[in-house]
Amino acid sequence: MRMFNIVCIVLQDIIKFGNLTQMSASDGIYDAMASVEFVFILHSMIEMLGITDDLYQAFQYKSQDILNAMQLVSSIKTFSRNLENMGGDPLFEKVKLFCKNHNIEVPNLNAPYKVG
Repeated sequence: MRMFNIVCIVLQDIIKFGNLTQMSASDGIYDAMASVEFVFILHSMIEMLGITDDLYQAFQYKSQDILNAMQLVSSIKTFSRNLENMGGDPLFEKVKLFCKNHNIEVPNLNAPYKVG
């Protein structure tokens, strides 16, 4: 996630030293990146692409290890189900840790929803 830090630093520099248009656009991008929603999507994509790459690699072998491929497909299904129920999911724990390390506020998802 080193690239995340680099992009944030560049955006902050543009916000400080850019022209008005650049400052405004960079500020909006930085705010979006510094949200738990963005971080969750980022980590979800990393996980999904990792599983997909493993599946692709399994299909590249001439022997095509079907058992391994079926296990990877099962992993994708499990990952998708875990996205729906993200309570104690290890992915969400990674997201919370990343947010903590980058000073991104994580809302209390167990709090009751209040309109307004």
